Amino acid sequence: KRQKENKKKAAEAGGGGGGGDGTGAPLDLTDVEIILGKGEDVTTVSSPSELMIRTLSALPVVEQDRIGFTALMDKSKASGEEALEADLRSLWEVRQVELEEAMAATEESADFLAALIKTLKSHVDSNSADDETVLDALNGLEDHLSDMDMARDFHDALGGWPSLTNLLLPTQSLQVRAAAALVMGTAVKNQDEFQGWILEPVALSLSTDTTSEEHMHEEAALALLTHMLVKGCTTTTTTNQNGTTTSVTLCNEPTLEESDPVGALAMRKKALYAIASGIRQNPHTQSLFLSLDGLSRLEHAADAEAEFAASDKHKKRPDHSSLWQLRLKLATMLADWITEAGSCDWVTDVGECGVEEGTAASGGRVDDVSDIAGLAAAELRSMRWCRIMAGAKDGGGPHRG
Repeated sequence: KRQKENKKKAAEAGGGGGGGDGTGAPLDLTDVEIILGKGEDVTTVSSPSELMIRTLSALPVVEQDRIGFTALMDKSKASGEEALEADLRSLWEVRQVELEEAMAATEESADFLAALIKTLKSHVDSNSADDETVLDALNGLEDHLSDMDMARDFHDALGGWPSLTNLLLPTQSLQVRAAAALVMGTAVKNQDEFQGWILEPVALSLSTDTTSEEHMHEEAALALLTHMLVKGCTTTTTTNQNGTTTSVTLCNEPTLEESDPVGALAMRKKALYAIASGIRQNPHTQSLFLSLDGLSRLEHAADAEAEFAASDKHKKRPDHSSLWQLRLKLATMLADWITEAGSCDWVTDVGECGVEEGTAASGGRVDDVSDIAGLAAAELRSMRWCRIMAGAKDGGGPHRG
């Protein structure tokens, strides 16, 4: 802002913005705050050239090379002459223009995110059946939230997380729930700082089964994502900060499963993606996932896929790879989990894996989240889960050599 005002003053004085030949108005440093480095005093930074050199020298080397500052200073050293103020001014002004453009782009991005969040909130509040508008908004969010700064702004500064979480509810269409899960997975993807978002209680407005009245219930996004893996109903109990306990039962509409089995499987795949993004290399989120009966719900999702593959609701061979995409994604997630947990403490004669210290298997008490995640990894190494992943349990899965 000060730079713009200074340029305006210079223009009004007839000096313009300064030419490349150094004949423009002197660089106006009025009101510019100078932070002195260690060992510096007010006499060490006196001229505009020294200030510009000092500021540009603080940029990353790659950026110095890009704007031509490195070449200018190398030329100055080679000739033994100080860099001309006009040359420095030229670099400086280009840099200021770029900064102004970057700031404008940031403001535009924030405005764009705010508009998308408004669309999400409006859809949730009105229980609108217009999926096209909210799906467009979710597609736009998914593109932008791959950027960490935008993801942080979406959650922290703009408060978009509650509206996004509400779009995971079974009151929404399969397509909206799938798109919301995809956005959520992209936003938190493998970043420890962001993965905690899926554990945050979010107020949900839910209608009871017997009345049209609404009651408030707080639920974490991870609970809703795990619910999306199940074909029928799930019940979760939450205790808030006041010690009040509430329970809620969510049911995935059977008619939607029957009328659009492909959409239901697509929704589960997106939910699995979001879960994997939120628990990868994070024992804390892994522990909560397990407390939500997560492994059992993963098994439900695998069973639903196997049931669809064996049905007559498609025209492909039961072992066609496109029918087993969820299981392949599940295998990747579980393999990562097992790798993170490390090796077994012991292995039985039939190849079962066990973890000794601090686990229920050894009679101990499981308190540490890392121990809990390790126990789960031990179970995932079991022959039962190997059969689940191979599809042998259902008699016809993707068999690979």
